[in-house]
Amino acid sequence: MRTQSPDTSFEAEHTLIERIRQAPVSRRFRLVQSLSQRMLSGRDPEQDRQVEAIRAITIGYGQRIGQRVQDALATRPQWQEQPVDLTAALLPVIQALHEVGISSYIGGSIASSIHGMQQSASDIDLVLIRQGNNVHSVGAALATLQDQYLVEREEIAQILYGENSLSLIHLDTLMNIDVIIPHAPGFDEAMQARVVPLLIDERYAPLPVASALEMVAWKLARCSKELSSSSDGMINDAEWNDVLGVMKVQGTQLDIAQLTYWTQTLNAEHLLPLALNDAGLIQ
Repeated sequence: MRTQSPDTSFEAEHTLIERIRQAPVSRRFRLVQSLSQRMLSGRDPEQDRQVEAIRAITIGYGQRIGQRVQDALATRPQWQEQPVDLTAALLPVIQALHEVGISSYIGGSIASSIHGMQQSASDIDLVLIRQGNNVHSVGAALATLQDQYLVEREEIAQILYGENSLSLIHLDTLMNIDVIIPHAPGFDEAMQARVVPLLIDERYAPLPVASALEMVAWKLARCSKELSSSSDGMINDAEWNDVLGVMKVQGTQLDIAQLTYWTQTLNAEHLLPLALNDAGLIQ
């Protein structure tokens, strides 16, 4: 087993893992919310807030999205960045999709934090559940959100022509929401069957969240893909720690047989023994 940080002892990490296991989902989510606020609070207070916000978006998401945000905010002279509220930023998207008959669930760093060790959320992944050929309904739903989110018709059109994701920027908070259309037949259907509603935010009804199994299998597959194209043959430490965090917290609750099957299906089976060893799940 390896600890998440070389500066952390095994005993200290074991204590932390036990505390996470005992904490309700809503408390874990509150920590994610707090970490996300702290991540954004480091901006220079002497700089213009709009300039700093655009700069942060450009650094985080690239020049193209940074320019789109700058253009959008230029039409909002009274704009003031609001504190990040992850649930409030996400709910209108879930509701707009629901109104056209499309179900969705939370994945990405929020799901990983709920099932594993908590981390800041630089964006929100919202995974769509395919119900036949519904991509046109996706476009129609997202088009209704243009007063609250930065979403361009050209990008909506890309989904209609086979793209797997689309980024929305919540204009009040500049939080990025990635709307993802799954593209791994078999795996997607199996993982969608494992989605369960969880009370992540006590102000609202439970929201559907990806399973721990999905997060581990999907992240191992992503690590495998990145490793195959890496020039130095090294696994990204942050991504690997994310995988290990979920595995450590889940412990014996993780279905190793199913994880073995799906990592084989996703061509990531060569990384599973290393992950199990690093997470301390091989005795």
